Amino acid sequence: MRTLFRKLRNPRTLWALCLAALVAVPLLFANGSPTERLDFSQAGHWVYNEVDKAIFHIHGGSKKADARIRISGVEQGGLIVQGDANGYMVDNGQAIVFGKSDLRVSTTVQVPTGEQPLGLEAPAGPFLVYKQLGTLVQLGVPPTTIQIGSPVRSAVATRDGVIWVQRADSDVLCSLDRAARSFRCDEKNRGTSRGSLVSVGRQAGFIDPTQGTLTVIGEQGIGKPVTVMRPLSGGGQVAATDGAGRLAVLDSAGSRLILADTSWVERGTSQSPASPVEVALKAGQYAPPVATDGSVALLDKTRSQLLTFQGNGESKSTVKVPAPADSARLTRGGDGRVYVDDSRGEHTLVVDTDGKVTSVNASGDMAGSTPSASASPSPSLKPSPAPNLKPANPPGAPRALTARPGNASVVLSWQSALANGAAITEYQITWPGGSASVRGNRRTETVDGLANGTAYTFQIVAVNRAGRGQAATSVPVTPSSEVPSPPARVTATANGDGTVTANWPAANGEGHTIIGYTVTAGGSDGGSASFNTTGGTTATMGTGDGLTLGITYTFSVVATNELGLSSRSSGQSNGVAPYGPAAAPPGLRATGTDATVDLIWGEPDLRGGDLVHYLVSGSGLPDQTISGTTARYAGLTNGQSHTFTVHAVTRGRAGGGQVNGADASANAAPGIPPSVVLDSARANGDRQGTMHVTVNDHNSGPVTCQVIMNGAERWRGGCGTQDITIGGLEYATDYQVQVQVGNAYGYGSISGFQSFRTNNPPPPPPSVSVSRGARHNVTGCAGAACANVNVNARNLPANTRFDVTCVSGKAGDSGPYWTVQRTTDGNGNFDIVNGSDFCIFGYTGSDVWVTVGPYESNHYRW
Repeated sequence: MRTLFRKLRNPRTLWALCLAALVAVPLLFANGSPTERLDFSQAGHWVYNEVDKAIFHIHGGSKKADARIRISGVEQGGLIVQGDANGYMVDNGQAIVFGKSDLRVSTTVQVPTGEQPLGLEAPAGPFLVYKQLGTLVQLGVPPTTIQIGSPVRSAVATRDGVIWVQRADSDVLCSLDRAARSFRCDEKNRGTSRGSLVSVGRQAGFIDPTQGTLTVIGEQGIGKPVTVMRPLSGGGQVAATDGAGRLAVLDSAGSRLILADTSWVERGTSQSPASPVEVALKAGQYAPPVATDGSVALLDKTRSQLLTFQGNGESKSTVKVPAPADSARLTRGGDGRVYVDDSRGEHTLVVDTDGKVTSVNASGDMAGSTPSASASPSPSLKPSPAPNLKPANPPGAPRALTARPGNASVVLSWQSALANGAAITEYQITWPGGSASVRGNRRTETVDGLANGTAYTFQIVAVNRAGRGQAATSVPVTPSSEVPSPPARVTATANGDGTVTANWPAANGEGHTIIGYTVTAGGSDGGSASFNTTGGTTATMGTGDGLTLGITYTFSVVATNELGLSSRSSGQSNGVAPYGPAAAPPGLRATGTDATVDLIWGEPDLRGGDLVHYLVSGSGLPDQTISGTTARYAGLTNGQSHTFTVHAVTRGRAGGGQVNGADASANAAPGIPPSVVLDSARANGDRQGTMHVTVNDHNSGPVTCQVIMNGAERWRGGCGTQDITIGGLEYATDYQVQVQVGNAYGYGSISGFQSFRTNNPPPPPPSVSVSRGARHNVTGCAGAACANVNVNARNLPANTRFDVTCVSGKAGDSGPYWTVQRTTDGNGNFDIVNGSDFCIFGYTGSDVWVTVGPYESNHYRW
């Protein structure tokens, strides 16, 4: 069986179509018609297979590739977005348009080059967002271009068709509704640089993980922040859309997945959110989470796994993704599923709304098989012939050409020209008396050696394999000695607190006063930031000014004089990367054993720095420097508690001193389980046993004894070296006794056996009782009340002769009145029942009793 992903010879940068604008469910718009609701819920997923040179449609329900479009002449491929009737594959300055019903390429349209756009599938779309250019392209034939006015920090499309963007220059949130052709920016709607736009329910929202808040954006503007999770000091990666009323946030350390409640948004912002669900993760590198309608997909780059979770945080699936996992692309489809493609488009993992994962082999599923009729967007499943793409044309004119005068020089800047089907290879620059050419990826050039006081007009032409394009012409510009010279050199230093300080010598004002400088930072990730000073020759910039921790920047400086004229840009500084103190190591645990404490912790967010080592400290103990994530302290005193702290020591990735991170702390004391000797066990008193134990606690804390008799626990409690007496035992029973002792470190070995036997039960007490026997008439007692007095004697001394005397309690005639003798048997018993030689009694209402030697019976009322 073919493996799910193949290792790429030339892997490209991973990007993900994971914004909420990839509409997840059908929506009800203003007129509420069912047709409109279905139109904007795009079914399935399109992927370009660069091995087969074809675009395939993956049906999310059937888990099959059910349509194929042969295609040629593709340079890059990758991003495919779809509208109602057409799909669009973005390829190096052009979008190849194909029909979703006839499976044929119809045309190509031109789109900007030089930046991988973000795709949004939404009503009236699809759209491409060029974040660095600050441009939105509404795809169609022809496409419509809308300028945003600033680079974009984040973008999202709500399910009712409104597109929201966050401007990078001000963090203002701007909206474009379905009917508009320009963005509306309200200064009251302002986010933060650490947050991002998201889609929650049918509305847009803004989440700031550093504050733990979600703000809903409605018709009245941005609302009040609502706390939905614990703040994340290092920020986090956020899913662009929620699912099943939960929004997924991955902390910056990659150790926790937080599922914040968003169900209250649909119920009304007056409702309170439920507590977030937190899922502990193995520390590592993860791609941003992507939500289905009811689950979350998370790509673990470190372990090359795709993880899925349900809304309650329960793990649903773990699927192996062969390394390098960075080459995989995650896309949220319009059918509410997530699709995970390898970078060559040969295989796709389909994540259903319940988190179940299914593998689809695009070319394999199409070969020799006929998909079911329900798996369509196409009436015919036969692949179409390879289309003849529109040949490349010469490029368009460079856009937004500006010329800034300098001292005997001019600085030219421009935006890229339309490529028209082939990559731009160079830009050719001409001016009176000179010419130059620069590579096709350049957007600025400084022309030196010009004459001050002479006006120059510059023309720039873009060139591709099809020829030279149209020229862009600058306004006349005159170099002047009144323009200040640039600073001679710029140096940059990373400070270890997340900032970078740039320094330069004062610029030569050429007879004029320098009133300020503009510092520009260019990042290795293609990003940039600028900072204006009102004087001085130093500037300190940080993340609040647009820098990103861990990204290497070089800095250049432009000087401006009181005439408003600016110098050429200085040379680039040395490269430095801002970094700050690392976060506290997560999950620190300290475990005590015999004279030893072992420590273990997770890898923290290094906040842009490189790890030098970990510094481990224990109260009253020497420090240790550790390269891994475990440490041990040995030779300690059992029972003595210590406080341990661990923090990361980092340094800058491109220069900079060492800096100590935040501490994690834990307490522990070394120790071992106690031991015990059962010295003796003896019977003691009535049904009691007493055990003597000798306990060694090894200075490891309080000890608990467990006394085991005949295999079952009979007693448990705190103990030391002592007697333990246990009562309530059985008479005349043999007991085998063992003792086991334990403490906070566990139980020690069980003791040896000791035995004892409990006492026999005591004999029953002597007793004599009388009762009324049969009627008996004698001389002097012949009435109906005359009867024998019966006697029962028990437990008297055995084989002993006793006087048995009958005693009357009749008033006026009381006292003994008859005596006989009787001898007890071997058990101390005898009976007199209706005996003719014993006493008779006949006084109603009077008592009668007997004495047997010293023993007196009960008094019987006649």
